[in-house]
Amino acid sequence: MLIVNINGPINSGKTTVSKILEKKMQNAVFIEGDDLLYETFFMSSEEKRWSATLPPLMKAE
Repeated sequence: MLIVNINGPINSGKTTVSKILEKKMQNAVFIEGDDLLYETFFMSSEEKRWSATLPPLMKAE
């Protein structure tokens, strides 16, 4: 498994580049870093239990 972390200043095109890579790389998944931070620091235990029941790496189309 290859994990790629795109890093840079605000408005530098990180999300744009990440979404292009996601489309070009086979079996790639884009995960928004802010979502990971939210889950880590702001979700309640109940929300974490609920989200754990969802299929892994669900993404909105």
